[in-house]
Amino acid sequence: MDELKAKCRLMGIRFPVVHGGEVTGSDKTGIPYCYLFDHTGACVFEGSPDKLEGKLRAAVGASLVADITDPPKSIATIAEALKKGGSPLEALKKLNTQKGDSDSKVSEPAKAIIAKITETAQQRITEAKELAATEPIAAYDLAQLTATRWKGNPLGTQGTELVNKLKSNKSVADELKARPMLETIKKLDTFLSVKVKDESELKSPEFKKAYSAQMKQMTSSLHSMKRSHAEAPATKQAEELTKKYELTTK
Repeated sequence: MDELKAKCRLMGIRFPVVHGGEVTGSDKTGIPYCYLFDHTGACVFEGSPDKLEGKLRAAVGASLVADITDPPKSIATIAEALKKGGSPLEALKKLNTQKGDSDSKVSEPAKAIIAKITETAQQRITEAKELAATEPIAAYDLAQLTATRWKGNPLGTQGTELVNKLKSNKSVADELKARPMLETIKKLDTFLSVKVKDESELKSPEFKKAYSAQMKQMTSSLHSMKRSHAEAPATKQAEELTKKYELTTK
């Protein structure tokens, strides 16, 4: 059990790890075990997660074109590819060439599928814009996520524009400067945590002496964060993370 705990800490696992599991109405008790339900509520797969991806992609694809009836050949080909688990981003590229077609039988279903594919990203951008004035850091994170995942797409461009605008906000700028130091502290915490069996050992003089270099680096990083970026959420997170070491940063 101690070896398992140490391995989990080393991998950065901070959530509960259990042995065994069950779902009411099922005779399956081993984990991990997956159930996949499609957009109609039907269970289309159950079994090991390592066999899930193809089924999951196909289920997502089917949901994206579920409302499209009797499409023309050009749209039907794209829809069939999605149903077979094809990439929505690849489909989007093709659909963007169809949405301006003079034939409404082509353009309308193309626009409908595009709207489905981009729905979540569009919601994310809308939410980011609404949060920009009151919660700029949360807005930045949403915009950055969209900019990264939708690079080369108009939604990605919107995300990038908002990211660049929010970088001039002081609280965002402070947070971005503090985050690399938080990552340093997280890595040090992971390294140090696997060296003990009980968290109380982290405070002992013997432990601090044995790992003085790492403790010094952690203390220095935390001190810099508190001095230069005291109000940044990353600094607050670093303080919570390092409480168990009883560091002195004043």
